Amino acid sequence: MQSPANAAVNQNYSNLVFNWADAFGATGYEMEIDTTSTFTGTPQLYNTVSSTKTLTNLISNTQYFWRVRATDGTNWGQQTAAWGFTTNTLENFNLFLPANNATNQSTSAVNYDWSDAVGASAYEIEIDLNQTFTNSPQTFNSTTSSYSINSLLPLTEYYWHVRASDGINFGQWSNTWKFTTGFAAAIDETISVNGFEIYPNPSQGIINIKTQSSCDGKKYIISDITGKKIISGTIISELTTVEVNMIPSGIYFLQIGELNKKVFKLLKE
Repeated sequence: MQSPANAAVNQNYSNLVFNWADAFGATGYEMEIDTTSTFTGTPQLYNTVSSTKTLTNLISNTQYFWRVRATDGTNWGQQTAAWGFTTNTLENFNLFLPANNATNQSTSAVNYDWSDAVGASAYEIEIDLNQTFTNSPQTFNSTTSSYSINSLLPLTEYYWHVRASDGINFGQWSNTWKFTTGFAAAIDETISVNGFEIYPNPSQGIINIKTQSSCDGKKYIISDITGKKIISGTIISELTTVEVNMIPSGIYFLQIGELNKKVFKLLKE
């Protein structure tokens, strides 16, 4: 036998070519492959008239054993000695963009990019405001090694990671990277828009948040221009009143909801 070499590692599970030397007088070959060296697991048999065979149905991160025997059309020869190899993992890729610890990223479209994982047919991206992904994580699916997510909160730190799938199994999550968004290119300064009413704006002491009933239970966060959370709470009715008399005068951002949210620019006098 020639390849994959005995004890080879990191072999492409999605497309692996097996080669062996031609047997004199042979008209065909039978290749046997299994996950046990005794071929007592669930061995698969493949017949070919040439001394090569390509498999595309192997499992990632798995040890296999294979052997071959030849036939002259009437008789079968002895099996070769069994060779082993290990397929590569679903974690064989690297994150690219946004770079770890990147700052001033766009709030309207953040492009996520990573290298192709050999054998992967899909990817899952997870993003959250918490590095343990226990806050309000959102997942997105892609069939390519890139994805774009929009409508992020300005001046906010986000965490993200990716995992690959071969169509059946998912690999482990990649390392977690983080980035920080910059100012929003266009934040709504209108007091009344799309079913939301924020008034008075500017405010000296209180801010009224008028929403639809579908917003009940959603969180609201008031942050300063550095992204620091100043006030937070939960909307429990169609009219929520927030006291802001204790915070300094300046510009603030009101976020309603977590990732798929609405952001308003506030002025405290």
